[in-house]
Parts: sequence; C-alpha cells; structure tokens
Amino acid sequence: MSEPTYRFFVKPLNDSVNEALADLLNSQGCAAGTLEQQSIEVDGKPVDGVYEVQHPVITSLQHSDFHRKNVRVYVQVGLGKVRLYVHYQAVVRRLARTKAIKNAKQQIADIIKKSRTR
Repeated sequence: MSEPTYRFFVKPLNDSVNEALADLLNSQGCAAGTLEQQSIEVDGKPVDGVYEVQHPVITSLQHSDFHRKNVRVYVQVGLGKVRLYVHYQAVVRRLARTKAIKNAKQQIADIIKKSRTR
C-alpha cells in the first residue's frame, strides 16, 4: 500500500500577513505556481486566497511568532476533502504555552535573585 500524499494550504488572515507570507515563500524558493493564490472548498464552502505550500513551510510558520496566529492552515490527504489542519493549531498552542511557562519561570528566578541581593 502506497503512502498517501499530503497537500497543505495556508490562508493569511490579513493583508500585512499576506505580503509577509508571499515574501517568505519567495525567499524559500517556492515555485512560481505556488505563489499564486488559489481557491479551495472546505466543508462545502469556498475559501479564497490560499497558497499551496510544502510541509517545511508549515513547520517554519509554527515556530514563527509573527505568523503563528495570523494564518489558517488546511490539509488534503490523498484525494480526500480539504480540512483544517488541527495539528498546526495544537503545535501553536503548545509552543505558546511553553513560551509562557519559560517566561514565568524567568520572572520567578529574577524575583528570587533580587530578593537575595537586598
């Protein structure tokens, strides 16, 4: 049995993100056809203005603070329906939570350090 093929689509949620995303795709050497915005159908509703990208682009978006909450990511497995890529949102939430925990730990360490120097 062959492996299913995955197609990923990214929809920027505002104009500034659209420009930044186009620059990111261009800098990563995406094919000219990828840079054209497409229209897809999700749950019977049309979604306009999406870019088809490869998975490494999705990974870089997950780790980018700017793009993290400003894009919506869709996936199509094989010839199936296009759906929201839930894994992207889960990783975004986990990374945000991890960052918040690290910041809180740093603040606590700073408070302890200040209290010891007094």
